This record gives sequence, structure tokens and C-alpha cells, in this order.
Amino acid sequence: MGSVRLGGQHTTLPSRLRIASAATIPLYAGFALILLSRAGLIPGTNTFFVVVAAWVLFAYFALGVFGNLTLTPTHQGAFMSSATWTGVIPPAPSTRRSARIVGVLFLAAFFAYGLGTSIATGIAGSADRSASTTLFITGATLMLLNSAMVIGIGILMFPILRPHDKAIAVGYLGTRIFEGLGLAAGVVSLAVLTESAAIHANFLAYNIAMTGLGIGSLFFCALLYSSGLVPRFLAIWGFAGYALFAAGSVLELFGVAGAGLIAAIPSGLFEVTFGIWLIARGFRSLATAVLPHPNA
Repeated sequence: MGSVRLGGQHTTLPSRLRIASAATIPLYAGFALILLSRAGLIPGTNTFFVVVAAWVLFAYFALGVFGNLTLTPTHQGAFMSSATWTGVIPPAPSTRRSARIVGVLFLAAFFAYGLGTSIATGIAGSADRSASTTLFITGATLMLLNSAMVIGIGILMFPILRPHDKAIAVGYLGTRIFEGLGLAAGVVSLAVLTESAAIHANFLAYNIAMTGLGIGSLFFCALLYSSGLVPRFLAIWGFAGYALFAAGSVLELFGVAGAGLIAAIPSGLFEVTFGIWLIARGFRSLATAVLPHPNA
């Protein structure tokens, strides 16, 4: 099955990619329930959560179609294996600059969303927000800025990841766009709804976005490990942290209060450490990549 998965680069999928693929099964089951509900086949057709989630999924799958159009057809996997080789490449100066920018975005997004959501949700949950309109706009702006920054991370990482695995590069870009749109939907809910309804809608949007981020980042960390772009302990830490984060977000959606907060600690610390590492050290000077064969 590896020859028809992830760009045909593996005849048999490595264990790390099998695990990451299996982890997506609950996510897509949830997607199916949302779409069935929106279609009226199961209850909940017109709830705010289902309507917003259905549009977010539309954007997510539209990106998937775009990604598939840009990938080499899977039936050419055998040709790819003969016309490519695993080489060792040094990062270009532009990659070093991108690494530093990505590191700054990881840190800035982490703190912008944390500060913004504490401000905006505190005001949105109050009975009278009229006296704090300016402060609410400030919090909402920080949250929207976070959405722009996480999408920026995906855009900047795409050309860095692409030489190592094109499918994962496209997938990570889609993951970050999905996250950004989901969190932005939460900001909209805080602006248009009131009190507990606003808080609940933002809670749903956040945990759906974080579930997608956690699962999509499993592939990202698996690629960091196999390519050697960063030390392997960082890649392993990120993989474990994002797996816990995705599980915690799913548990929150099913009513297990506090699971997401506790599960977010390892991944949160990873993102801060990863950001600092990229600013200070960048990506490793030599990393493996799948390159065109010199004789092809």
C-alpha cells in the first residue's frame, strides 16, 4: 500500500507513518458525523457548531483537492523510486532566514492566542460587554493575528519540507490553514454570540482546530525525525506531545473537562522549545531529502 500513499515514496509505509495514518481514523469519523448531520441524516442539522464545522471542512477538503492536483500521480510511484535518490543537502541562506521567521511565528502565535483569548473570552462571557468594547477588539485582533501567523508557518514550512516529502508538505500546509480557519471561526462566534453561547461556540471551534493540528502535526514530526532537519529528540517530543494534544482535544469535545488543558502541556512546551531552537540554530546544516536522480 505504500506505493499509493504519500507520493509513492515508500513501497511499504514505515511504522511511524502507519501510526500517524491510523491516528487520523477517529478524526475522519468525526468529519463524517458532522457532514451527515449537516445533510440532515442525523440530528443537529442547523446548530451553530455543525454549520461552522461543515464550512471549515469544505475549506479543508478543497485544499486537499488542490494538494492532490499538485502531487505526482500515485500510479507513478514505481517510476519515482527509480528516478529519485536520497541525497544530503545543505540548507540555502533563504532556508535559514525562513527557519528564524518560523521560530518567531511559533513563539508569537503561542503568546498572541493565549493573551487574546483570555481577554476576549472574559469579556464575551460577561453580561454587559459594552463598557469594554475596545479591550474586546484588542483580544479578538490578537486571536485573528494568531490565525494569520499559524497559516504563515504552514506557508513558510512548505518549501522546506517539500524536498523531503511533498505529500506531507502539502498536508502540513493544509493542517495549518485548517487550524487558522477554525480558530478564526471561534473569534467570529465570540463577536456575534453572547455570554455562554459565545463561550461554548469558541470552545468547540478551538478543540476542533486543535484536533486537526495535533493529528496533522504527527506527520510533520515524523518527517522532522526521518529527514534530520532538527535533533531527533525534538521530533520525538513533538510527535508524543501532539498525539496527547489531539487526544485531549477529542476528550474535551466529548465532555471530559480539563483533558485538553493537561494534554496541551507537552505540545505547548515543544512549540516554545522548537521556536527558540529555530531562532538560535535553524535547521541542521545537512539533512536527507528525496532528490531527482542525477542520471535521470
